[in-house]
Amino acid sequence: MRARWLSTVFSLTNSAAATSRLRLPDATSVATSRSRGLRAFAGGCVAVVAVAPSATNAEYCAAVSPVTPNIHYVQEFRYPRRNGFGSYLNMFVSEPDLHLGHQVTRIDPKKKILEFANGKQDIYAGLISSLPLPDLIPLIEGVPSDVVDAVNLLACSSCVLVNIGVDRDDVSDAHVSYFYDRDICFSRLNFPHNMSRNNVPPGKSSIQAEVYYSRKYKPLDGDPADYVDLVLTDIRKTGLLRPDDRILYSDYSDVPYANVIFDLDRGKALATVHGYLDNTGIAYCGRYGRWGYIWTDEAFVSGEEAAQQVLDKNLVTRQ
Repeated sequence: MRARWLSTVFSLTNSAAATSRLRLPDATSVATSRSRGLRAFAGGCVAVVAVAPSATNAEYCAAVSPVTPNIHYVQEFRYPRRNGFGSYLNMFVSEPDLHLGHQVTRIDPKKKILEFANGKQDIYAGLISSLPLPDLIPLIEGVPSDVVDAVNLLACSSCVLVNIGVDRDDVSDAHVSYFYDRDICFSRLNFPHNMSRNNVPPGKSSIQAEVYYSRKYKPLDGDPADYVDLVLTDIRKTGLLRPDDRILYSDYSDVPYANVIFDLDRGKALATVHGYLDNTGIAYCGRYGRWGYIWTDEAFVSGEEAAQQVLDKNLVTRQ
C-alpha cells in the first residue's frame, strides 16, 4: 500500500513575546491545500495537482517533483515556545472573577436563575454562553418544540485524538500531514515537537492523530479507546514509524465537538435556534455558540461582541 498524504512544513524562526514564528518557505519539498486534490506520496516526491485559479493548464497537471510552490492557505502563525497552545490563555486567568466547578443544570430565562450541579443557584442580569448549542438548549426551561427539533438537526464532526510519544527525534520534519486513504483511520497527524522543541524531552518526538466521525453522518466504529492501537498500526503503514521504534507514551481523548458541518439543514435550523436565544436574552459566542467555522482569534472577538451586546441591552433597560 502506498499512502497518499499531504505534509505541511513551516520554517521556524524566533520572535518576540516568547513565541516561535512558523513561516512556510517560498519553495518546499512538501505542500498542502485545504482542497483541490493535492497528493504527496510516502517515500519522497510530491505531486501537485492543485494550483491557483490563474495558473495555466500545464501547471494544473503538474509533474511529480521534490520542490513545489508555496500555495498553503496559512502563510504563518505563532506558537508559544513553552507550555503549548493553551499557554496563550494564562494572561487572562487573573483578570476575571472565575467560579470553577459549577456545571449548569438548568436555566430559567424568565426568572433569570441559573442552577448548578453542586446545588447552588445564581441570578443573572445578562447571560453569555459559549456552550455548544445542542448542549445549551436542553438546559433552558420552556424551550418550544420547534427549537428543540431545530437544534437536533445541527451537525458537527467529533474527533478521537490519539497522542503518542516516540523515542526518536526525527519522526517527521512536517508540522501537519493530511491523509486521504480509506484504509487509514486518521485524517490528519500533527507533530507538536516541531512546533516547539520544548513540547517534548530532548531526543523525542510527539504525534497527535485526529480520527473523525459524526453522529449524524458517520458514527464511530468501535470504542474510542480502540483507536490507540489502530492509529499506531496505520502510522506504521505510512512509514513514519519504524518497526523498532519505542513508544514511550500513548493516550486518547474523545472530543464530541470538532468542526461544524455546513449541511443543508444548518441554515434554517440555526436561524431558529439563534432567533429563540435572541428573544430569550441569552447571548452566544464561540465556534459552537455561533455554530460556524471560526478561528481562535475570531472566537475571542465573538466573546467581546457578545459581552458588548449584553452591556448595551442592560444599559437600555436601566434607562
